[in-house]
Amino acid sequence: MMVKYMKKQFLYKIFFVTAILTFGACNDPIFYTISLEEKKLEPRIKGSPTNFVAFNNNMYVASGTEVYRYEGTNPGTGRGIWEETKPGGGNIFALAATDKLYALCAGSSNKKVLMVSNEGRFWSKVNELGNDIIINTIYAANNKLFIGAGGIGKYYILNGNDFTTKLIDTENKMLNGAAYHNGIYYLSTKDLITDNGGGIYSIEESALSTEASARLLRNGSFIGIINTGNAVLTITRNGTLHTVTPNSVDQVSGVSMGNRLATGALAVWENNGNRLLLAGRQDSIGTTITTGYSHGYIEAGIDINGAITGNFDEPGKNDLSTINKGDNERYRSSIGNYSINHIFQAGDGTLFASTQKDGVWSYRDRSKGWSWNAEN
Repeated sequence: MMVKYMKKQFLYKIFFVTAILTFGACNDPIFYTISLEEKKLEPRIKGSPTNFVAFNNNMYVASGTEVYRYEGTNPGTGRGIWEETKPGGGNIFALAATDKLYALCAGSSNKKVLMVSNEGRFWSKVNELGNDIIINTIYAANNKLFIGAGGIGKYYILNGNDFTTKLIDTENKMLNGAAYHNGIYYLSTKDLITDNGGGIYSIEESALSTEASARLLRNGSFIGIINTGNAVLTITRNGTLHTVTPNSVDQVSGVSMGNRLATGALAVWENNGNRLLLAGRQDSIGTTITTGYSHGYIEAGIDINGAITGNFDEPGKNDLSTINKGDNERYRSSIGNYSINHIFQAGDGTLFASTQKDGVWSYRDRSKGWSWNAEN
C-alpha cells in the first residue's frame, strides 16, 4: 500500500509540474522566447568572414584562405549553392569588386599581397604594385578600386586602377570605405591613434589620375559609408548618421542608436519597391538589467530620394522589416546575440551577415519557419 501511495504522489507531482510548465509557456514571455529558439547550426563558412561583394551576378565572401561564391538557393533543399576557390595568398582580409575581383591576403614576411581574378575562379598576384607599397585595406565604388596604404603617421590612399596615383596623404587615418554618387567618390577613413578621429574625403571622377586631388570634407570617427541609391550616408562609431554631399557632411536629425555602438556594417535591403537601411550594432555602452545586451542590426526606412524616414528600430517590430512582423523575439534570440561586421542582400533576395567570430549567417525558411541562423 505504501508503494502504491508513493507512486500516486510521484505521478501527481509530475502532472503538477507539467501543468505549470505548460501554463507558463503560454503566459510567460521567457518561456515563449525559449520556444522560438532554434538550435544553432554549424556554419558552412566559419570564423570571422570578410565583407560581401557582388561580382559577375554572384555574391562573394571569404574566410581563412578560401573565397566562397554564392550562386543562389537550391529550390529542392532550400539551402545555398556555394563554391570555394583558393587565391593562394594566405589568409584573406578583404574583398573588392570592379570589373575584376580582388582579394587582400596575408602574403608572407608580414606584407599583404593583392590577388586578382578576372572571372572569380582563377587567381594571380597583382604585380603592378611597387615593393615599397604596404597595403592595408581595399574598397571599390562605381567600378573603381581604392587602396589604403602606408603606416602610422604616413597613411595614404591610392588610385587602385593605376596603382601609382596618390590621391591624398591621410597621416594616421586608414581608408575604411568608399561610395560614389553623381560623378564624385567619397572616401571614409578612421584614425588609428585617436578614438574620435577620422574623416570623409571627396574626389571628382575626372581627377582620379591627379596626385593629391582628394579633399577633406569633415573630420569625425566615421566607420562606414554607403550609397543608398540617391544619397550617400556615413555612420560614426557612436551610431550617428550623416548625409554626405559634395560640400558637406551633415548629421541626420533624430536618427541614432541611442547608447549602442555602430560596428560600421551598412546595407540597403529591398523588397517589392520598399527599402531599408540596415546598420550593425554592438551592446550598450552602459548595459543594465533593463536594457540587456543588444547586438545584431537595426533598420530604418529609406525614401525615394535615399533619405532616412523615421528612427532606427529592431527587426520584426514594424510592418516594413527584413523579418516577419512579430518575430522580434526570434531575432533577439538568434542574430541579435551576435556582433555583425558586414551585412548584404544577395541577388536572389537572401539576407546575409558576417559575424565577428561565428561565421556567415542567413535569414531563411527553416525548421521553425523564417529565422536567422548560421548558413550551412
